[in-house]
Amino acid sequence: MRLLPAKWGTVQSQRQVWFRDCNGSDVADYELQNVDLSGGVLVLRKWTQNDFNNANFLSLSTLLSQSAAKLQTVKVEGVSQSSPEYLAFLIAACTKAHEVQLKSCTLSDTVCTCLMSSMMNSYGIKELTISFRTRMASANQARLLFQGVALSTSIQKLDLFFDFEDMEDSGIALVQAFETNQSLTSFSLYSRSLNSDFILESIIRAAVNNVTLETLTINAPHSIRHGTRRLSLSALHECLCRDDCSVQELTLESILLDGDMGDNSILQNSSLKAMKLRGRANVTCSQVVKFAKSFTCLENLDIDFEPYSDLTSLGELLLGEGSTLQSLKLFVQPKAGMDENWQEFFQKLPKMKSLRNLDLPREVVRSEACRSALLNAMWLNSSIENMNLLKNLGRVSPWSDAEDETFAEFFCQISHLFSVNRGGRRYLQNKPSEQPLPQNLWPLVLQRAMGIDYISDYHKSKYPKLQSLEFDAIYWLLREKLFT
Repeated sequence: MRLLPAKWGTVQSQRQVWFRDCNGSDVADYELQNVDLSGGVLVLRKWTQNDFNNANFLSLSTLLSQSAAKLQTVKVEGVSQSSPEYLAFLIAACTKAHEVQLKSCTLSDTVCTCLMSSMMNSYGIKELTISFRTRMASANQARLLFQGVALSTSIQKLDLFFDFEDMEDSGIALVQAFETNQSLTSFSLYSRSLNSDFILESIIRAAVNNVTLETLTINAPHSIRHGTRRLSLSALHECLCRDDCSVQELTLESILLDGDMGDNSILQNSSLKAMKLRGRANVTCSQVVKFAKSFTCLENLDIDFEPYSDLTSLGELLLGEGSTLQSLKLFVQPKAGMDENWQEFFQKLPKMKSLRNLDLPREVVRSEACRSALLNAMWLNSSIENMNLLKNLGRVSPWSDAEDETFAEFFCQISHLFSVNRGGRRYLQNKPSEQPLPQNLWPLVLQRAMGIDYISDYHKSKYPKLQSLEFDAIYWLLREKLFT
């Protein structure tokens, strides 16, 4: 097997096979016999209309089978065949690689059988990603794939990005896989074919009940055929608050949360650390707070909810010495007449001792009153180190040039306060002016201040005042007057 050598990943090369070793060096395919494959990345990508040559698959499968090395990743993209040579290569890849990624490849019954047998091997694949959008997986293909997951003792991470012809039958197979598997720690599913709220809830319950699963991500995009999936807030709360729940990161996207927690508010969870709920939840802010309070170790919360007229209740989640929340992202579309709510929320910021990162829509600070309230609050808050003001939630900004100029000045002021906080302001806070800072603490403070590198070149070019923020932070940190 010999293909034209070219630089790593260049489209101009039209090269179908390339390898990058663990040191990041590009290795020509004809040199693979003479290099150490350990920890490397092998890529097969279809650039032209012609499919892969079976001789290439045969050479690669022989190379992998004879090598004692373990690759980090094998990526295969655009293979539309199920020849014996390709299947042999696939089995060798699943045996000799820590991770296998299949993108836009044919998912035939024979391919699924190979994947199933590879997962059942105790020395088999650890991480598997399958992604294709143009076809659907048949019920038999889903059964074969999930049977391999059920019986696997090696698979740790499974990411699936495709639709199913028979979601009910495939959903049952997936639920059974979760009930049996004892090795899976991370699972992601992106599918437009989730056509039943009951199937969605059953999958989530089975996944959460799996005692080894730590990361769960489910995205069920809205479709004209199946509509939008709904999930009861009480059902989600009930299954997450089981004593044996091990899930640490939960992401539910394009799913409409509905209802209340009912009588389950006394239940608590001590494993969940990060939660992302997107889908225009049909619950109030107070219900979200009541729900989030059940997770005693929650550190990151990314929430999309509507309506949010009771926004100030979020302060309850962030106040107090017992609060563990460090990052809060509010993915909401601001509405007119909500300035007072945001101002009340900002007034609670000085008491939020655990919060480090706060993401808000940019329109929140469109009014001068809200900008002033936020600045006043940040003068009294020493914990928040970064705030991402989302620019119109990804849409084109409707702001005028004058408003942009006003925002730029505000951005420079607020960025200075974040720089001071990142520099270690909380170490100096509550220190009387007559009481000097312990000498052994100054190196730490100055090191943090000099290490501020959160300001991108883009922001420096747009807002020239930001260029001196690192030095301003040191200056202000050395002024005892700031902390009296």
